[in-house]
Amino acid sequence: MSKTTEEVKRDVMDGAVEILSSFGMSPTVTQLYLELFFSGEPLGLKELSGRTGYSVSTVCTSMDLLESMLDVRKFTKPGSKKVYYICEHDTKPVFHKKWMMSHKALHSIIEKLEEAEARLRDDRSPEAKSMRAYVAKLRMDYELAHSILTKMLEFYSHEALMKNGKEERQKKRK
Repeated sequence: MSKTTEEVKRDVMDGAVEILSSFGMSPTVTQLYLELFFSGEPLGLKELSGRTGYSVSTVCTSMDLLESMLDVRKFTKPGSKKVYYICEHDTKPVFHKKWMMSHKALHSIIEKLEEAEARLRDDRSPEAKSMRAYVAKLRMDYELAHSILTKMLEFYSHEALMKNGKEERQKKRK
């Protein structure tokens, strides 16, 4: 790897670790993901351990998380028992899946908050009045987040449809 590409890789990794750590992502997981992202080839647990300095057991534990969260795929080569990991370099489906899960979760929370508001509606106690205000504020916050996610999902679906339409037109021309 050239000096420039090595420096760029290190800068991106350092920046991503710093930023994603502020969102609660483990620096270990972030480094392992970016190592796979930049490798351009499948890597085994020992290779990832050697490249990052983490123990094989730490790498193994982190890879399960990476597979469930990002565009990392685990596989074995024919005739081998060795497990490899590769970055698919396509985070859109991963984000879409997470957005869909969050969208459904927000909808469920909003329903629960609406139920709570309805149950508190006839209670005239000071505690109920205070709780109604808190629940109403929380419901409005969740509704805002839900509407933002709805727009993101609509945009993603539109973009996917446009891409598929473009690919179909290109196939017809050939």
